Amino acid sequence: MLFLLFILLIIMICITTPVSAYSFPDLTLKVVKECNIKYAGDSCETYLDLNNETGKILDGEAMLYVDYKGECKNTSLEGIGAQFSISTEELKKFPNWENNISSISGFKINTGNSKISVNINSIPNLCPGTYTFNFKIIGKNGIDEYTTPPITINNSSTIGGQYNTNYILELQIQILKLKIQIMNVLIQLKNMGRVILNY
Repeated sequence: MLFLLFILLIIMICITTPVSAYSFPDLTLKVVKECNIKYAGDSCETYLDLNNETGKILDGEAMLYVDYKGECKNTSLEGIGAQFSISTEELKKFPNWENNISSISGFKINTGNSKISVNINSIPNLCPGTYTFNFKIIGKNGIDEYTTPPITINNSSTIGGQYNTNYILELQIQILKLKIQIMNVLIQLKNMGRVILNY
């Protein structure tokens, strides 16, 4: 008897609970290719799959949030640029950062699968530290709103604002080698000139 009352209670709760109280993964994001910036001055491109299972075409908004951990206090993200594209649309530039967040709206999210790309670039003198890029999509249709869980689009363990000292050292070595080659050519030309004069 108690068991039947328990089952009845469960059924009543299910009936009286509104559908909106449950969470359905109607709008989901998946990283296909991570962004990988190892040094300041580098750039990268990440690819994502967006699935819209709402059965509706949605008005979209893309949000990019940067979590910074490093030496600089109150660091500015002006040294980081980002662009966004969905399906075959042209790249749109993320506007200025506000509290480490930037967003783009004014695009449509079609039903089914859409391809997204996010381009990120950095300046050579970017403040040293680790930058983690979190991305999410918001879709709206009238009063209905759907939000993907935020996902990390870069490998934050390998990305940092450190100067690419190895690259700079290699560049200096290449310049030195080029100078030596030029000097050798000049010496050879000078010697050739002497030979010609003597001849």
